Amino acid sequence: MNPRYVIAVPDLARSAAFYADVLGFDVHETGDPGWRFFVRDRCFIMAGECPDATPPSELGDHSWFAYVEVDDIDALHDAVATNGAEVIAAPVDEPWGMREFGIRTVDGHRIRFGSPREARPTADGPTGGTGGADGASRGGATGAGATGADAPGVHDRDLVDMSRERLIDEARRLRHGIREHRDSIGHDLCWHHPALWSLLPERTDPLPPVPPWPEFLEGCLRYRRSLDEELGRRGEFRADDPDAG
Repeated sequence: MNPRYVIAVPDLARSAAFYADVLGFDVHETGDPGWRFFVRDRCFIMAGECPDATPPSELGDHSWFAYVEVDDIDALHDAVATNGAEVIAAPVDEPWGMREFGIRTVDGHRIRFGSPREARPTADGPTGGTGGADGASRGGATGAGATGADAPGVHDRDLVDMSRERLIDEARRLRHGIREHRDSIGHDLCWHHPALWSLLPERTDPLPPVPPWPEFLEGCLRYRRSLDEELGRRGEFRADDPDAG
């Protein structure tokens, strides 16, 4: 799954300014003046202008709409608080292993942010997250899953609590996915494989970045040449090789 949130706001321009200036989201026009998309890392919010709908501030507990897991909860809290966000719950260590805080947006919605406590930076240096000044200031918002790609093992904490049977099942799933990709033929090898990516616990954008056509085609040619070089080293030839035989 790659969650996206859909919210109704009374004043789209005001909400867009808040998400950009206070929470650090990029705002994307959609071609429809009644909709804008707010994107930060892998957190994707689709906002529609509904001036006549019940204001989110009057929805009580139903105004909560998202739980966003981040790499560095304290850095994100400090950044959005400095930018003027209304913090309605200060950072706190919860008994379920997360450190969390909550905010109310300018339109009245509420969002909860959280980080796994064991992945938080310590006095001896970072143990999780993206690292670096940018990673610390941005906090690494990722929707329903933490990134922390530069910290080995951050994504694999779930393995520790798995039973022997669950670990065996996990290994079988991974082997099946790898074999499916290995046994692909023809141009199937070139397609991206979201089903293979979904075997990992972390969430990724289902649409990977694609290079320009010349660079993309050059990559295909390099891959095809590497196959010929490997077969040549093994003294084998492809059936479609004009020099074979």
